[in-house]
Amino acid sequence: MARQGKIPWSLRFKAWWNGYSIRLPELSVQRIETALPDHAVRAPEKPLPWDDERISLVQDVWGPGFETPGGGEDVLTLLKPVGLNPKMSIMELGAGLGGATRAVCKEFGVWINGIEGDPDLARAGQKLSEIAGLTKKAPIHAEALREVEIKPNSLDVVFAREAFVTLPDKVRLLHMIEKGLKPKGQLLFTDYVLASVGDHSEELQAWKEGEPDTPAPWAVSDWEDALKELRLDVRIKEDRSDRQIAAIKSGWAEFMQQAALDGRLERYGQLALEECDLWTRRLNALESRALRVFRFHAIKPGTGNTLSDW
Repeated sequence: MARQGKIPWSLRFKAWWNGYSIRLPELSVQRIETALPDHAVRAPEKPLPWDDERISLVQDVWGPGFETPGGGEDVLTLLKPVGLNPKMSIMELGAGLGGATRAVCKEFGVWINGIEGDPDLARAGQKLSEIAGLTKKAPIHAEALREVEIKPNSLDVVFAREAFVTLPDKVRLLHMIEKGLKPKGQLLFTDYVLASVGDHSEELQAWKEGEPDTPAPWAVSDWEDALKELRLDVRIKEDRSDRQIAAIKSGWAEFMQQAALDGRLERYGQLALEECDLWTRRLNALESRALRVFRFHAIKPGTGNTLSDW
């Protein structure tokens, strides 16, 4: 007999949106007394573009300045191994709306540059930095990761959160990062990775086909090999998938509960369902264990030093 956790999440959300609850073990459907009016809904035919309304929606789900799970506290926890201080020069790749960039700037008093490939997200992110009074200390620049240029030996830290998965030529970017890091510079990032090479599971295929930008995920071993090829010392290799799964579920659950009460769900309508479908595919791929989220932390050797000097 199926359990409630096995009911497709998008089905539960859509039923709830239309004023119904799904109950097990009978899989019965019951009308909710406080239901919102019915809406005609359907799955999206095209990937969602970024516009003002979607930018507002994702911040309602994930928090001000964020378009993905993991708010400011999670970012600071993620970066704890780096040992940030105000003297460091830092760059975030795939900065999105700049929530992480600004959180790091505020917490450590650093000057940090955020690089975002989508011009609409970058424009909104820069506006948010201006509103926060961080126009110069935490700017968000529009620049495609496949074309990003980093001045050699200019950065102490480069970090990113799930920004590399859609990049076909990851090797080129890794070489650029390695050259851009100072001796003893650090690279810390999370990314969606394959649990194993050659997996063609239904959940993984649905995730790939439903993404706005076509994923080109590496396996964990691919990342290890590429980092070692650049002679970067890998200090952390951590599976953070359970954290990501929990963050996705809690983010949407809180949003749905509050948005139903204040009218936002009805206002967002189809857009909310499409965004929910997007995250449901990601969630299903993660829960199938075909897709994982890993954190890597690697350090560039110091000039003339050995590992024992670090």
